[in-house]
Amino acid sequence: ATQVPAVLMEILREHDGKLPFFDYTGLSCAEIVEAVSTGKSSENWYEGIVPFAKNGDGDFMVADGEGVRTWSPADGKGTVDAPSLAKYVEDYRNQMLSGKLEYVEDCGIMEIA
Repeated sequence: ATQVPAVLMEILREHDGKLPFFDYTGLSCAEIVEAVSTGKSSENWYEGIVPFAKNGDGDFMVADGEGVRTWSPADGKGTVDAPSLAKYVEDYRNQMLSGKLEYVEDCGIMEIA
């Protein structure tokens, strides 16, 4: 069985989706279940991933046993962005607090150049 990271459980309790993660939008509990169900039909699916956000292209941010990465039904695994979801969320928060991010309409949260 796939383990849902504790930090994701807390995010879902507070927000249940729609929390922006850069150009990805957080998934609700129901959307996570749907993403897993749909993802399993992809030849690039692998057990143990938990999708928690999706972008406009249909790619996902996922947590797996190696950390947080992108995952695409067409291309499979992306590179690891953080060693854990807790570290990913902490780094994201720190970037927000430091003023290095801004919200761009129809794009999401973007790094300031």
